[in-house]
Amino acid sequence: MTTINQLYSRLINAMGVEDLEIPMTAVKFYKKEDEIPGPVIENQPTISLTSCQAAKQAGLGDAALLTYDNIGCVAAAITFGLVDKDQTEPLGDAKVYTDIMRDQSGLGDDFKPPSPKDFTDGNVYACKDSGNMDFALFGNEDVGRFKDVETAKKAMKDMMGIYTAATEEGGLEKLKRFGETWGKKYSYAVMSWESNWASLSTFFKYPEEIRKLIYTTNPIESVNSSIRKIARPKRIFPTNDSALKIVFLALQSRIGKWTMRVRGWSTIIGQLSIHFGEKIEACS
Repeated sequence: MTTINQLYSRLINAMGVEDLEIPMTAVKFYKKEDEIPGPVIENQPTISLTSCQAAKQAGLGDAALLTYDNIGCVAAAITFGLVDKDQTEPLGDAKVYTDIMRDQSGLGDDFKPPSPKDFTDGNVYACKDSGNMDFALFGNEDVGRFKDVETAKKAMKDMMGIYTAATEEGGLEKLKRFGETWGKKYSYAVMSWESNWASLSTFFKYPEEIRKLIYTTNPIESVNSSIRKIARPKRIFPTNDSALKIVFLALQSRIGKWTMRVRGWSTIIGQLSIHFGEKIEACS
């Protein structure tokens, strides 16, 4: 058994959740003076990714090279040694979590993203107590979704079972069990799944490769971020067409950067052609 497999087994045992399976990925760190191999550089995303998103992407089979410029999480940038933990200036550029903070704060251009030192000093993680509610991710009433870590682990495992089921019938059965287990404590989450099931269950008609594209939202988050970045300074649009033009230009600026390989693309494009033949031909 390799060292990685041994560590993986220890991790699973430490989690203490029966039948738990976690996609395994490996991480390699490069020092500033190291020469990064060409094949690794080819996997450098042109969008902002958090370390969790990169790990999930790697778990799906696609590597990701995180750097100071593209890492979307300040806390991970500190952990990986990409930035000094006591740096008082924000990292700059669009970051996944700081973009969410900006939108939640309502401050617009007056919002100042948290610096690495704000994370180090606890001003972000205890934003209400530190008087920095503009750092909140879920608004002024943000108290966390679950009462403790163990509860969160179990709930997320049950929820993942819904959309990773093999068939719609299996997913619906998983949703029923999820409601029986969590309905009283987290009624809103259950209600959201049930009320939107007709739309959410659509992806069951696609093969596994396309499903992964649907519930892996990194590209969508990146597109939304690029649109916000261009549209935010405008504030007011005189007509709907002027807003659509801004969105069109934002998308055009991103197309040239969509160079990351998609695993199993030949299968995916074949299935998409079956379901959306004319649209796929028009885009080819």
